[in-house]
Amino acid sequence: MYVAPMSKGEVDKYLLSLEQPKRGTLEALRRTILDIIPEAEQCISYGMPAGTATVSREDPLLARTVGAQLIVRVTARAIFPNCPRYIPTMQFIDASIYAPRSGCDPPEPEWKDFDDFKDCIHPRQPTFKG
Repeated sequence: MYVAPMSKGEVDKYLLSLEQPKRGTLEALRRTILDIIPEAEQCISYGMPAGTATVSREDPLLARTVGAQLIVRVTARAIFPNCPRYIPTMQFIDASIYAPRSGCDPPEPEWKDFDDFKDCIHPRQPTFKG
């Protein structure tokens, strides 16, 4: 499904119609995406997909991404805010012990040792430590 691009003003107008914290969340997400992909077209749509993704074990970014075993690169075809009723209000409490951190090896999750998964989970590969 093709979604026609919208002007910055049209997207701004839509975002201004939202209440906080939803507006701030979407504005921050929009800024982040446009910082990474300045040429991305903006639109408001409920159609999917809005882009493509590639997964690589050879990406040069692996050499400087703490804990990464693969790099996923996303190319946005269209960027659109979601219906605000689906955006939860969230709060960061604490980082997971499994989240990559500079200089640390996170523990292996117990589920990776379950008999049902042993044939399909590859061992952890050496990664950049920071």
